[in-house]
Amino acid sequence: MRHAESFTAEPRLWLDSRTRMSSRPKLPVLVEEKILTASRRRCALCYGLTRDTSIKRGQIAHLDGDVSNNTPDNLAFLCLPHHEEYDSRSRQAKGITPAELGRYRDELYKAISTAWNKPATFTPAIRDPRDAIAGHYVRQGSQQTAEFQISHLGNGVMQVSGLAIWGSQPSTHTGSVDFVGDLRRNRLYFADRMNDRWYNLELTLDKDHLRATEVGSTGYHGTNVSFDGTYHRLSS
Repeated sequence: MRHAESFTAEPRLWLDSRTRMSSRPKLPVLVEEKILTASRRRCALCYGLTRDTSIKRGQIAHLDGDVSNNTPDNLAFLCLPHHEEYDSRSRQAKGITPAELGRYRDELYKAISTAWNKPATFTPAIRDPRDAIAGHYVRQGSQQTAEFQISHLGNGVMQVSGLAIWGSQPSTHTGSVDFVGDLRRNRLYFADRMNDRWYNLELTLDKDHLRATEVGSTGYHGTNVSFDGTYHRLSS
């Protein structure tokens, strides 16, 4: 895995060849944003099958396979492998059913709602400082929220996934970052070039808080979306 690699310059869904076909109806923006914010980019099948709650790159799946049926109850956010598996026409009779996927999605939404309404608690100190820094950091505001999930891969190499949301329905915008970087003096750095401009993100961490500082963020994420600010750490 390359260090400090950006998977996307602007927040968008990654679309497979079938999604790019002109004959496939485009998902309405407001519906797309509703599913993304409700799931917070957690895969319904990852959660339902293994309780994996990490942020994923993915797509919005139609439970009944009808791409023209864009009611929220017929949609679920899935990671790329699970979406490909679910949409495969060759899946066996024991594959995931629409009813099963719908139940996992509803369980995920309920778990997210419960977790986000809990008071913040802090993780006890851990012997290895780099393990102590790893965790889930959240920033809450009246118009915007953001979060980082940081994991220690070993030898000071950290994996970072971030999601920022601005606004509320029906006008919501999202941005994301996903990279691997070396921890240097409790700091992580990410840089990405978009056209002729550079976007830079610096994360300064301790065991309880994270400070995110952006340079050149205008136009990199969605409208008014920013990771800049101070975050508190949730319990692991």
